[in-house]
Formats: sequence, structure tokens, C-alpha cells
Amino acid sequence: LFLDEIGDMPMKTQPKILRLLEQKVYRRVGETEENSVAIRLIAATNRDLEIMVKEKCFRADLFYRLSVCTLSLPALRERKEDVPLLATYFGLKFCDEMGKSVEKIDDEALAALTAYDYPGNVRELRNIMENTVIHYKHTGTIRREDLPARMLSDVSTMSEQSSESWPIDT
Repeated sequence: LFLDEIGDMPMKTQPKILRLLEQKVYRRVGETEENSVAIRLIAATNRDLEIMVKEKCFRADLFYRLSVCTLSLPALRERKEDVPLLATYFGLKFCDEMGKSVEKIDDEALAALTAYDYPGNVRELRNIMENTVIHYKHTGTIRREDLPARMLSDVSTMSEQSSESWPIDT
């Protein structure tokens, strides 16, 4: 069972998840009978659950039950080397789903994709690639101009800001 954004789970729901994990039973809404379950749980969050426990915003007992094996994965903006592989994967996936023919993403498009900061993390890259494939009208290669305009304008703004910070030689 994958619980995404578990750090956003309301306090009143947390005991129910804890009970599911500890007793391996649940009850459907409106039923009186309990059902047993055999699951492995994976939970994800972009929040610091230890701080939330200290602030009493997340149950300590649930935190300790969830943190048996913890993996920390940096945000996509901190691992830009993953962008080309992920963009290619998502691009091919959506092409296959939509019956479109794309063989590759050109270097300029990959450079723009890599330069972007992805405030929405991998989900945003996935969305960008889905949007690109939906609007793609050619065959063969995804080019820079095929990428969403909103993303390209952010990349241009970031480039301008970084070039403005360089000293000018006279």
C-alpha cells in the first residue's frame, strides 16, 4: 500500500492507519465486520515528520511504525542528472499510450528540461512530458519549441537572472 504525502494526513486519520499497521485489520465504512489484511506499506512525504512529531502535528507512534526503513531522495532540482533519463522515460510512455511516434528528445530540449527547477518535483516533469506529447504534432524528435511555453519562460527567466549576476568586464 502506497500512502503519498502522509505528512498531510489529518491527526484524526492517523490512529486508523496505526491500527491497520499494528493489528492488520480494517473496517469498511458502514460495516460492522473487520477484515484482515496482509500489506507492505510505503509512505512518502516532502515534510520533516520528526519536526512534526515534536510540534505534535504527527503522531509519534505512527512515525516510529513508519520509519523502520527510511529512504531520503533529494528533490529533482538537486539531481539534475536524472532529468534526461526521466524525461525520456515519460516521453516514451506517453507516446506509447497516445499512439504517437517520437524517437528522441533533442539536445536543446533536454538542456531546457535540465535547466528547469521543478518546484513540483518529478510529478511536474511527468506533467510537462505528458503535455508535450499531447500537443506534439510532428514525428521523430521532440524539440525545445515543443515544450510548454510556461516552462520555457521560467527557464529563460532563470537564465537571465543568472547572467545578470555575473560581473561585466570592461
